[in-house]
Amino acid sequence: MNTSHLFYLLLCSAGIAALYLVCRFLICRFASAELSRSGAVREKDSIQIYAEADSLEYYLRVALAASESDHMTIVVNIPRRDGRKQEMKAIVRMMRRRHKNIFYRIT
Repeated sequence: MNTSHLFYLLLCSAGIAALYLVCRFLICRFASAELSRSGAVREKDSIQIYAEADSLEYYLRVALAASESDHMTIVVNIPRRDGRKQEMKAIVRMMRRRHKNIFYRIT
């Protein structure tokens, strides 16, 4: 390979890296806006989620995207009298297998 090919490869890889960073920034920004609309509480080092069982997995994924750069703890608040409490616990446990920063609290 001559130097023009190496320069072209370097330029392409820099472009791909820049595109990745821009996409990651946009996803994080969308996730933060979605969390603020949902009523989730964002503190210094944690995100508190108050969601129903139907939308819990979605908001967990949104919180993970929003906290990716900050490595925050995500706490799901499950109402004590909720009839679908066991289902919500199962969703949190399923997500916790891959992401160790997710917890739940019975309120």
